[in-house]
Amino acid sequence: MKNSLETSIKKEFLSFNLDKAYFFSGADSWRKNLLIKILEKSEEYQNNPFDFIKKEVDAKSLSSFLLDCDAQPMQSKKKVAVLKRAEKLKSAEIKDLLTYAQNPPDFLCLIVLYDETLRKNDPIIGLLEQTAFTHCSFHELNEQEGVFFIKEIFNENKRDISNDNARFIYEITGGDSARLQFECDKIISYAKENKEISKEDIQACSSLGKEENPYEIIDAIVKGNGDRILEITQELIRSNAEPVYVLSIFTSAMEKVFKMATLKELGFSNDFKLAYSLGIFYREMNDFNRGRSISRDKAYRLLMRCAEAENLLKTSSGRDPSILLKNIAYEIKKSMFF
Repeated sequence: MKNSLETSIKKEFLSFNLDKAYFFSGADSWRKNLLIKILEKSEEYQNNPFDFIKKEVDAKSLSSFLLDCDAQPMQSKKKVAVLKRAEKLKSAEIKDLLTYAQNPPDFLCLIVLYDETLRKNDPIIGLLEQTAFTHCSFHELNEQEGVFFIKEIFNENKRDISNDNARFIYEITGGDSARLQFECDKIISYAKENKEISKEDIQACSSLGKEENPYEIIDAIVKGNGDRILEITQELIRSNAEPVYVLSIFTSAMEKVFKMATLKELGFSNDFKLAYSLGIFYREMNDFNRGRSISRDKAYRLLMRCAEAENLLKTSSGRDPSILLKNIAYEIKKSMFF
């Protein structure tokens, strides 16, 4: 096994200079899929479904997948086989997969997507060392990586953005690449013909200030940090944020929690693709699965309580909005953490 950088692998994919096998670990599946799309949409594979395989397998279907990998390509020089969600395989199947990757066929490019972070004491590390895999870790982007990622998106759309403005987007959005992509696409759509993206362009279509970020509230809820919910509420009140807007943040956060609680009760808590289609990011669902549990009914009651409070603010001018906001924050903390 050798370790490589995302930028290096992107160059390999663009030049079609492919290694025999790649192992992509980490929770940021968005960036993994961006890389795979380079191959999937290339002329080599766009109209060639026989030589580009993408599957999610289990214990029963892994052997069939590996047999497909052994079959010679029909039209292309290289067969690409993408194995999704490998972290769901049991240890015996993981061992079979890694044994296969010790000496894969020369005509094959095997790409394994493992949507968990590898730890130093993880037993899989020792097995990986014996394989032909090129390993790349897809962790949440730090500030420097986030700025590079943002600038690349704007460059691809023939727009210019300064380092400071790219950093501003990172600060209000965070290091989740799917969120960053969404925000950048929104800004590009809004700015229309503006070649140079200004801070005003960013502020006009991204209504979140760093201290008013609803993701902080969601993170506090799913991680079981009730005190942080109260702190964020106090920060928002001190910043003179519009009370109706603050309540809309709570409503948005509780709507996500309700969706996550519903998925968990229906047995879909590990279906991250379904969660993403509902506007829930991998990290949020993963934190919710590992955090304190809340029932769907309780989450729904809290969501309705937020909606009622929002209506009260809109219809009653004599009510002190700061008291109402504090009450809502305390009710959420009490309902979820006691």
